[in-house]
Amino acid sequence: MKIRREILLIAGLIVILICVIASAKIKENRKKIVADEKTKVYIALGKGKDDLLSDDEIKNIIKNRYGLDVTYDNWKNSNLVKNSLVRKDGTGYDAMFTSDERYYEYYKQSANETKGETQRNTIYKGGKTLNTPIVIYTWDTMIGTLLNEKIITEHSGVYYITDMNKLLSYITEEKKWSDIGLEGNDSKITVETKDPLNYLLGEKYYELLLCTMCGGNVTDENIDQTLPNLKELYQKTKHNTSTANLFKSFVQSGSSKKAMIADYEKSIIQYAYQNPESFEKIKDKIKILYPTPTIWTSHCIATFTENGNKFYDALTDKDVEQIAWNKYGFRSATTGISYDVSQLGITGIPQTIDSTVFTMGMDAYEKMINYIKEDGKDYAYIKGDLKTYGIVYYGGLWSPDSI
Repeated sequence: MKIRREILLIAGLIVILICVIASAKIKENRKKIVADEKTKVYIALGKGKDDLLSDDEIKNIIKNRYGLDVTYDNWKNSNLVKNSLVRKDGTGYDAMFTSDERYYEYYKQSANETKGETQRNTIYKGGKTLNTPIVIYTWDTMIGTLLNEKIITEHSGVYYITDMNKLLSYITEEKKWSDIGLEGNDSKITVETKDPLNYLLGEKYYELLLCTMCGGNVTDENIDQTLPNLKELYQKTKHNTSTANLFKSFVQSGSSKKAMIADYEKSIIQYAYQNPESFEKIKDKIKILYPTPTIWTSHCIATFTENGNKFYDALTDKDVEQIAWNKYGFRSATTGISYDVSQLGITGIPQTIDSTVFTMGMDAYEKMINYIKEDGKDYAYIKGDLKTYGIVYYGGLWSPDSI
């Protein structure tokens, strides 16, 4: 009987042990399930950052550090500020991610029903996240001529365009490179870019030109005087209508076909990272020219829910911002990011961008685009206070007298 009781006791202990182990395993599995569950977040997305958002490192940070499962729906920027931000299934978005500050700032205003705009969501928080300035790319063979013409100057290994108006006058006068001292090159001087009627890059470049031609300060008065000159420049400028990457086309074409292009600073950084062998062959030939002032293209987030706030926090994470710079050439809008340009292996990039103009408001922008598109026939109805847009920030090396 004693042996039997001992056997029963041992059996009971084994059952209890099995139950304890099973219970612990169940709790562990439950924790794992909870840990694997991610918060669904839906973003209305403007163009220009698809590569960055699909980067595995960035996706892992968003997923594992912030617990987010993000779905991006592509939108035109103009529709972001005009239409109701609703998904196909009728549900709303947690945030929108515009391609430029103009659309973000415009969204913060009351909807204009006369333009067919719908009521807008309340913004919880947001602002600039990814930034890149407009630059002009050219070739080493052009630098001497541009220096002699005093269109550019060099400072600490960086080339700055200090007389943009002179360069623009050469384009409208249809001067050839041989006319200004580059022997053997009879092609017309031009800066190729994307068409502003169809591409954000073109919009930003012509916005910069308008501000430059207005002396850095666009007002109701001088915009009317300047738009005919901008229109003439548009007509005499070569525009790339292909959907292909403009910088890649520039590299492949060479100096004989594309002497200068207006593009984003980020383009050369991303190209160098993704095409190291190809870039090594041409890195000493390509030169970057920084307009003074230049203009930012700033991708902005506006959040509409608490989950949207989490997405904003993820995109402004210091590690995400560092990857955005190292791989994709986006400068951060926040402090604390180290831009060690020497680590890029690209010469001629400054540590900071010190001279820029404000992004124009929607009224001034629409006025410019409609004038270019309609030969000035239909733009007069657009009136607004333009005096707060296009004001130059001067800093560092340059002053107003240098433009």
